[in-house]
This record gives sequence, C-alpha cells and structure tokens, in this order.
Amino acid sequence: MLLSAIGIAHPVSAQDAFDQTEELDRASAEEQRSDSADQSPRVRTGQASRVAQTQANEERLTIGSIIIDGNEALPDSHFVDLIERYTSRPLAQSDLAELADAIARRARDAGYVFATASIPPQGLSLGVLRVELDEGRVDTIRIEGADEPAIRRQLAPLAAGKPVTRAELERHILLADDISGVRILDSRFEREGDTGVLIVRARRSHAYAAVELSNDGSEPVGPIRGRISVDLNGLLASADEVDLSFGTTPLQPSELQFARASYRIVVDASGLELGAHLSYSSTDPGSFLTDRDIEGQFWRASIDASYPLLRSRNASVWVIGEFEVTDLRQDRAGALARRDRVPVVRAGIYTRGRLAGGNYRGRFTVSRGLNILSATRPGDPLASRLDASTDFTSFYGWASWDRQISGPLSIALAARGQLATDSVLATEDIGLGGPSFLRGYNFNERAGDRGIMGYGELRYDIRGKGFWLPRAQVYAYADGGVVSNLEDGLGGGSLASAGGGVRLDLTRDLDLGVEVAVPLSGPRFDSDSDGPLVNLRVQQSF
Repeated sequence: MLLSAIGIAHPVSAQDAFDQTEELDRASAEEQRSDSADQSPRVRTGQASRVAQTQANEERLTIGSIIIDGNEALPDSHFVDLIERYTSRPLAQSDLAELADAIARRARDAGYVFATASIPPQGLSLGVLRVELDEGRVDTIRIEGADEPAIRRQLAPLAAGKPVTRAELERHILLADDISGVRILDSRFEREGDTGVLIVRARRSHAYAAVELSNDGSEPVGPIRGRISVDLNGLLASADEVDLSFGTTPLQPSELQFARASYRIVVDASGLELGAHLSYSSTDPGSFLTDRDIEGQFWRASIDASYPLLRSRNASVWVIGEFEVTDLRQDRAGALARRDRVPVVRAGIYTRGRLAGGNYRGRFTVSRGLNILSATRPGDPLASRLDASTDFTSFYGWASWDRQISGPLSIALAARGQLATDSVLATEDIGLGGPSFLRGYNFNERAGDRGIMGYGELRYDIRGKGFWLPRAQVYAYADGGVVSNLEDGLGGGSLASAGGGVRLDLTRDLDLGVEVAVPLSGPRFDSDSDGPLVNLRVQQSF
C-alpha cells in the first residue's frame, strides 16, 4: 500500500478520500439512471377497433372473401388463418367485431403497438368484406409539458410517416427519458383525420442540489464528511448536463478538500453521449497521523463516450469507452515521498434490465495502462509500489440484482471483482471496506491487484404517512470479500461483516440512513476496535 512504504501502515491518501467520494457519486448516478428505467413511461394505444353496421343488427351475413386494406408493413399472408376462419360461414355483427379485434391484435402482436382495425360501411352484394387496418403510422409528434429541443430530437425518428413498432417506440421514448432532468410521463397515439399523432407528456427539472453529511470517514480524515452537489441541466445546450461536487471534513476542514466537475451531452438522436470530467482532492491527515506531517494531492481528468446498443424496458446495453489520467502525489515534511501518474484507456459495457422477476445492473470493463504523459515506469523509486507501473491490463466488473419476494419483503444481491495481469499502482487497485462493500470496515482497509466481494441484503418496506411515520426501509445485510496482490505484494487479505439499519424518507427531499455494521474479521486499523460501526447519513435535496 501507498503509505506503508514510508513507515505508515494505514492507507490514508488523497486518492483514497477521492475514490470514496467518487464511488458514491457514480453509485448515485447509476441508481438514478436505473430508477428511470424501472418507471417506464405508460403507453396508450388509442381507439379500439370499430365496426360499422352493414345490415340489420340481427341479420347474419355470409362472407365469401375478406380483403384487408391499409397494411403497409405486414403482408396479407400474416392474416391468412384469420381470413379463413371468418369466411364461408354466417357472421353476426358481434362476429364482425371479433374479426376486427383479431386483425388489430395480430398486428399489435407483431410489434405495431398502435395498430387498430375497422370495418367501414359497405355493401356486400358480392360477398366481399373489406377491413381497414391502421398499423399506427406516426406523422407528427406533439409534446405536452416540457417541449424542449432535446426531447423533440430524440422522438423525431418516430415521426417518419410509417408504422411504429414497440421496439422503436420504447427505444426513443427511453432515450428521451435518459436526458438529464427529463421524465417522460405518458405517451398515446391518436388519429386526427388522416394524420397519425403521437402525443408525449414530459417534464424536466433544470436544476438539482443536495447537501449530505455522513460519518463514514476514517479517524485521520474525518470521520464526519460533508458534500454539496449541484446538477444543472440544459445549461449550454438543450441536451447537456453540468455536475459540480464539493466535499470536506466540516469539523476539520484542512483534513480533506475535494472538488469535482463534469460535463455531459447527448449529441444526436441515436443516444450517443460524450463527457469530460475533472476532479481534485487534497488531504492533511490528523489524529494519530498528525505528527507524520503527511500531505496528499490527487487529480483525475477523463473523457468518455457511451452508445446505447440496445434500449428497452426489459434489457438495455451501452458500449462505453474512456481515456483517463490520474496523478497522485504525497509529501512528507515538505519533501516529495510518493508520486504516481497513470494514463489508462478503458472499454466495456454497462447493462441493466429485468431478470428472474427482478431488476439487474452491471458494468464490465477492460483497462490498459499507457506509457505516455510522463507515466510511472517500472522501478520508479517514488511509485506507490516498486513492482508496479502502467504496464498492466485489468478486468473489472460489478453487478447487482434485486427483486420483491412477497409484499413489502425484497432481496438485493451485489458483487464486484477485478483481475489484473500485472501489479497495479494504488489508483488502479481494488479495495475492501466502506459504505458499499464490507461496511463494518473503513474504506480500503484491504486492497490488492485482484479481488472479489459481495453482499446480500434482506429488505422490508414500510409505507409512511408524513413526517412522524415516514416511508422507511428496514434491512439486514452480510458481506465479505478477499483481495490479493501479485508478486506477493502487501495489503491483501479477507474481510467479512454483517449488520442492519433503516433508510428513512422523512420528507420528499430529506433522507436519513442509520446503520449498525459489525466487523467479523478482526479490528479496524484506525481504532484497533472490533466493535460495531454506527454509520449515519443525512441528505437534503433542493
């Protein structure tokens, strides 16, 4: 580990403090993204099939042949069995209604979600019945509520003057819903004369802010930490997002200063998204490290892109790519003691959807270090590990799944792991401890080149009725993991913990979390205690 090489056994650094904040930022963003998919917009298909009376109500008609008009996408052969079923036998008015419904349902089953069928007034002197099929051609889009250019651009491909399939509708509705701050509430199809109109109801929030306090820091950096986050949507362009985060240890501000800025924009109707990010943190550890006179600085800069290969309510897949540079510096008594610079390129996928009655999410990436931009080389005496450099390839992944068991009872499972072909520097390792995995221990209590960890959570939801009886989720959890280093490097090991807590929605914008986490693999380093941790978190949104 980084500080053990200079006589300090505990891995406190600007990078550790930053990574903890970064992990929470990314988890929050992905959770919000997942929620958006779970609450898919409602789709209404418009009018039911219509049948005009061709003869007196009680008279039965013998139909010699049936002709379907208006089918552009579906061939006549798609309806042969229905035509055969209703020809050459007496048909009452109710039978004609069933025929129209069956034809419309067949088209909808083929994916044309807005399809309807009708039997117009007509003479049957030759025994020929004509059925008009409207496959749901969309000619124009009308947006109710937040009619913004970014939303209209994502929906525009649907108004191509051709029938719309469910897959096309879901993709573009959800791509519009993916725009930061946008919520697509409802969509319906109506026929206005000869014009097919897709009506979409949307809303958008242009600003969001949150203040959070927690006690998940360590004794040397914290333990009380605070963070302010601001999200601005549609600031420079209709489809962009500016995120700003600032963090510190409010009771000892000098111990941690953190700032992060990111810019993201959806560039076209395909859903291609580009982003740029810059982060900086500095630490001046206190507590039992005060006399060591250690100061740390860490910055990270990256650009990335993501593209939705598949976007639907049941399964979505994005391909992602990123170029990132991290720089970690540590001084002792004013002299440079450690320095890592790691340029890296990453590629992978992010996916989420529905599986086995629940919802899943996952991210899988391969990373390759690059020997550019003054990267740390093998044997560098200032490197966090003498046996590590940017000559590495690593494979990283995480996955989560949750589902309702019965009524308010649900279960959640998650896992994270990494494999590396070579020893990695401190910014690229994988750690145990913190608010996500191994909650009974401090952040990165164990770390290594490779590792695997997981947790299981049993949850019980309580419906609230105001401030004095808020919505709540009571849960119990257990987690464990193991990490190790190549070349017999130090810092690895295994940990386990268990506990439980409650998550409270005190108001629409005020959340409180209380958790008791018990370490099961020995004491924590900073306190030498194996007693339970009481983790607190409060967040006020605006």
